[in-house]
Amino acid sequence: MRLRKFLITIYTVISATRATTMLDKNASHLITASSPSSGPSIIDIYVGFIPKVANKDTQFGDNPSAKFINNLKSFIFDTHFSADEFEARAEDLEKRLASLEAWARNEPFSKDLGRHIRFARHMFEEMADSVEMLRCYDSIGRADSHLFRCLVHLNIRLYNLYNFCGVPDPLISRYTSKVFEFSSLLYEWSTEFKALPDVRYGLRRNFWKHFSKVQSNHHFLELFAP
Repeated sequence: MRLRKFLITIYTVISATRATTMLDKNASHLITASSPSSGPSIIDIYVGFIPKVANKDTQFGDNPSAKFINNLKSFIFDTHFSADEFEARAEDLEKRLASLEAWARNEPFSKDLGRHIRFARHMFEEMADSVEMLRCYDSIGRADSHLFRCLVHLNIRLYNLYNFCGVPDPLISRYTSKVFEFSSLLYEWSTEFKALPDVRYGLRRNFWKHFSKVQSNHHFLELFAP
């Protein structure tokens, strides 16, 4: 019960936190040791600002925030987001993230580090949002809820194709095939949802709102497919 209240608190605060992030016009792109080239990050898409491509490499493999993002990615599997496991550890993860943010503030000024930390926060908040949405829409006996939950899971699964800093990384194993697989799933689910009779109004609205968001993120990933 305490954890449930904690997650509800996170969900309530997320809008305010995200609003601050959205106003940050300095959001740019980064690259990791696994990616030889750079590009705009997913954070840039949310603030509506696409920066020029930088011509320097930044290594983050040993950075504490990179390790934290790897920890978040451990909840993402090929077919689903392990929401229950994330929920069980959400309180500890929130404390660790707050510690990382405090640590970054005490480090020598670095735009790259700031962007890195913001992506960690963004990814955590997306996962916390997803836990709440999955709880609100139980799929038992409801085709509309099932399709919405599939969409929520896919939104998180997309993060496995980003590097530590929110830049699509085509060097990730099966990057291109996964991008095409996700495209097929989006088409299939949207077609099925349109054909459903008697979909609840609130769910219909939430489905298409979330679909638009996932589709936008997916299109961003497509830009980097070889």
